[in-house]
Amino acid sequence: MLKTGDKFKITFKKKIEISDSEEYWIANNLSGDKFLIDAIAYKNYNFSISSQVNATVDHINCSGKIFLEPQHPIYQNGQKYQFKIIEVLHKNIETAEMVVADVFNNAILVVVNTKNINKNTSEVLLTVARVRKAIPVLFDSTLKIVNLYREHKIYRFHVDGSFSNDNIDFFVLSGKAGSTHLLEKAHYQHYAISEGQIIKCQVVRIAQNGKLSLEPLHPSLREGDVLELNFVGLSQPGNSPAGKHKLYLFNNDDNRNFFMSARFLDDKPLPEKMLCKIDKFKKGSILVEPAI
Repeated sequence: MLKTGDKFKITFKKKIEISDSEEYWIANNLSGDKFLIDAIAYKNYNFSISSQVNATVDHINCSGKIFLEPQHPIYQNGQKYQFKIIEVLHKNIETAEMVVADVFNNAILVVVNTKNINKNTSEVLLTVARVRKAIPVLFDSTLKIVNLYREHKIYRFHVDGSFSNDNIDFFVLSGKAGSTHLLEKAHYQHYAISEGQIIKCQVVRIAQNGKLSLEPLHPSLREGDVLELNFVGLSQPGNSPAGKHKLYLFNNDDNRNFFMSARFLDDKPLPEKMLCKIDKFKKGSILVEPAI
């Protein structure tokens, strides 16, 4: 029985393409267990048929599905590396909050000790805590991280401005003790977020380096709300908030979209209308489940 943290070698057998935005590698371990690896997330790893890499069980969800993290081609957990500084967002006498780029030009928000940088610094030495979905989780080992937040709690943030990297636009938010946080704009265009606003966000997750995953409160809806929705059909992968997961699409009379996991409807008659309860919000999308 596999468990989180288990390490083993996998061999890539073939690649399957479901759509323009969804591709997977099928890989086996020595025990013959089969795994799906997101080919798009790991496109820079240059996997090929019959190639072998070490992988770690990152987590196992409530339905028993196993998610692997293949070994990064460059970074190792616990090791220090130089990272290119893209932009310094906030700086005081003790800490500097900045965006750095990894070897594949992924933008990563990190807090560093101000003593480790100066106006001529173009790189900063950081420790890789772990890698998740091909993105390294970074921290400055000379800086003590103080956790000002708790997961699943709601806090107020000020929208300071905007930031762009690699054609991705972000809102720059400030929170407790002047902390800085990034929010990808594309997910929240319908929220009418603008510079200078105070917005409320739920802390979905706190990473090992203290980085927050935030979900702004929806302008009008909340978790637990019950609505009668119209069944539309199977959600297209490019429009799905869950990417690789099979979801069904619903809408209301205002043509607002809602998504439901296929496990609630597969092998059952598909409804025309359904009473649904809002389960959670994910990157601006609304996930529902049957209310009864």
